[in-house]
Amino acid sequence: MVELALFSTDGRLLRSESVKNLNRPFTHSFHCGDLTSGVYLMRVATGMGAAYKKVVVQR
Repeated sequence: MVELALFSTDGRLLRSESVKNLNRPFTHSFHCGDLTSGVYLMRVATGMGAAYKKVVVQR
């Protein structure tokens, strides 16, 4: 299972999803249509650990 979480820069959890697709390479669309322009933080977590990436939304 892959857990996706999107945070604002002040640490607020904006949305999260759990995906049970373990195929590699893993691809998934994350709806961002309601987000304002800015910088966000995405956490991608599996049973083996977590990674964080900066996400920039430009409108």
